Amino acid sequence: TANAATKLAFARDVSSINYKITTVNGSLYLFGIADNEFEMKRALAIVAAISGVSRVVNHVILKNDERRGG
Repeated sequence: TANAATKLAFARDVSSINYKITTVNGSLYLFGIADNEFEMKRALAIVAAISGVSRVVNHVILKNDERRGG
Protein backbone atom coordinates (compact mmCIF):
# COMPACT_ATOMS: atom_id res chain seq x y z
CA THR A 1 0.00 0.00 0.00
CA ALA A 2 2.76 2.46 0.92
CA ASN A 3 4.66 1.67 -2.28
CA ALA A 4 1.55 2.27 -4.40
CA ALA A 5 0.77 5.54 -2.62
CA THR A 6 4.35 6.73 -3.15
CA LYS A 7 4.29 5.88 -6.85
CA LEU A 8 1.00 7.76 -7.31
CA ALA A 9 2.33 10.73 -5.35
CA PHE A 10 5.31 11.07 -7.69
CA ALA A 11 3.26 10.73 -10.89
CA ARG A 12 2.91 14.24 -12.30
CA ASP A 13 -0.22 13.38 -14.24
CA VAL A 14 -2.16 11.93 -11.27
CA SER A 15 -3.73 13.89 -8.40
CA SER A 16 -2.74 11.32 -5.78
CA ILE A 17 -4.65 13.10 -3.02
CA ASN A 18 -7.87 11.94 -4.74
CA TYR A 19 -7.11 8.24 -4.18
CA LYS A 20 -7.19 5.71 -1.36
CA ILE A 21 -5.43 2.37 -1.63
CA THR A 22 -6.04 -0.85 0.25
CA THR A 23 -4.26 -4.15 -0.31
CA VAL A 24 -5.50 -7.59 0.73
CA ASN A 25 -3.53 -10.74 -0.14
CA GLY A 26 -1.98 -9.28 -3.29
CA SER A 27 -5.19 -7.64 -4.46
CA LEU A 28 -4.97 -3.86 -4.62
CA TYR A 29 -8.19 -1.89 -4.26
CA LEU A 30 -8.03 1.61 -5.71
CA PHE A 31 -10.74 4.05 -4.60
CA GLY A 32 -11.09 7.64 -5.69
CA ILE A 33 -12.21 10.31 -8.07
CA ALA A 34 -10.23 10.88 -11.27
CA ASP A 35 -10.20 14.25 -13.02
CA ASN A 36 -10.55 12.52 -16.40
CA GLU A 37 -10.31 9.18 -18.19
CA PHE A 38 -6.57 9.59 -18.83
CA GLU A 39 -5.82 10.10 -15.13
CA MET A 40 -7.88 7.05 -14.16
CA LYS A 41 -6.11 4.82 -16.69
CA ARG A 42 -2.72 6.19 -15.65
CA ALA A 43 -3.38 5.56 -11.93
CA LEU A 44 -4.53 2.01 -12.67
CA ALA A 45 -1.46 1.34 -14.83
CA ILE A 46 0.89 2.63 -12.14
CA VAL A 47 -0.50 0.42 -9.38
CA ALA A 48 -0.84 -2.62 -11.68
CA ALA A 49 2.91 -2.50 -12.42
CA ILE A 50 3.89 -2.80 -8.74
CA SER A 51 5.68 -6.00 -7.77
CA GLY A 52 3.51 -8.22 -5.61
CA VAL A 53 0.21 -6.87 -6.90
CA SER A 54 -1.64 -9.80 -8.45
CA ARG A 55 -4.92 -8.01 -9.14
CA VAL A 56 -6.21 -4.43 -9.23
CA VAL A 57 -9.83 -3.78 -8.30
CA ASN A 58 -11.00 -0.47 -9.72
CA HIS A 59 -13.37 1.62 -7.59
CA VAL A 60 -12.46 4.91 -9.27
CA ILE A 61 -15.10 7.16 -10.80
CA LEU A 62 -14.68 10.23 -12.95
CA LYS A 63 -15.14 13.71 -11.50
CA ASN A 64 -18.05 14.42 -13.83
CA ASP A 65 -19.80 11.07 -13.20
CA GLU A 66 -23.56 11.43 -12.57
CA ARG A 67 -23.32 9.06 -9.60
CA ARG A 68 -21.49 11.78 -7.70
CA GLY A 69 -24.74 13.72 -7.50
CA GLY A 70 -23.94 16.81 -9.37
